[in-house]
Amino acid sequence: MTARGGEAGSGSVLVVVLAAVAVVVALALGVGGGAVVAAARAQTAADLAALGAGSAALRRGAAGCEVAERAAVRHGVRLVACGLDPDGSVRVRVVGPGPLGPVERRAHAGVRPAGVLS
Repeated sequence: MTARGGEAGSGSVLVVVLAAVAVVVALALGVGGGAVVAAARAQTAADLAALGAGSAALRRGAAGCEVAERAAVRHGVRLVACGLDPDGSVRVRVVGPGPLGPVERRAHAGVRPAGVLS
């Protein structure tokens, strides 16, 4: 079959465009997936830091934030805030790396008041 007019090679252009679109979609999905994973890792690290700090605070008082710092570092994030509340609960804020920039997460751990189920 012979091409008419100036249509020779037009199929190749379409294939190149479709391949480029496929690459862009794959990159977007990869970055988006990486962002979700980074957020989940940061939240897990914040939760573990808060739980560790709360446990240490119940046993040793002010050493809770030191435990939170060590837990955060072990999980690849930076502890940027840690506070011990008068009721023995702990609030932490961590920042970790993400593909689109830093990911910040917060967590709270503490003693549930008697009679409260959730």
